[in-house]
Amino acid sequence: MNQVRGLLAEYGVVMRQGTSTLKNQLPKLFDRKADNMLSDLVKNMLEMQYEFIKTLEKQIDTCDIALKGFVKQDERCQRLMDIEGIGIITAAAIVALVGNGSGFKNGRHFAAFLGLVPKQHSSGNTQKLLGISKRGDEFVRRMLIHGARAVVHRAALKKDQRSCWIQNVTARAGSNRASVAFANRNARIAMSLLFSRQSYRKAA
Repeated sequence: MNQVRGLLAEYGVVMRQGTSTLKNQLPKLFDRKADNMLSDLVKNMLEMQYEFIKTLEKQIDTCDIALKGFVKQDERCQRLMDIEGIGIITAAAIVALVGNGSGFKNGRHFAAFLGLVPKQHSSGNTQKLLGISKRGDEFVRRMLIHGARAVVHRAALKKDQRSCWIQNVTARAGSNRASVAFANRNARIAMSLLFSRQSYRKAA
């Protein structure tokens, strides 16, 4: 869709963001009877892209149905989804990656495996913490951070224990680092639930 918008912009056709807008406007643009500046060649290409987008959306819908079916039947995913910031995709990705977690010592080991811990540069008695290592599975790390960012964004208006912790970290280090810190925390909680086979219980 971004490719189509970029192509149209070269012909002076600027289209606002939004999936529905693009899908509604494209048929009007590649209509052979339409009086616009687009050549027949460009219209043919736009029509091909339009059909391709519709095909991709059908495939995405099919994958979504299959994923929801898998998550619904897997009790590990159900328990992980009780954690704020972990949804269907993230829960399924974690279970697909680690199973019951037997390959890891503990939650901290899992968070380090995902690269959600700071790199260190040590010299003598001096330790310097750098940005996160970004090692391990990039997809699971990204999904955990995306989910954490949504929680951090909503925490400003809440007064519960977790939200207060997020507010303090955000005030000290900024929202990006707070999101990574919360993603690290969720990774450790997720591994704890897989180890214990217990359900998630929110703090009082």
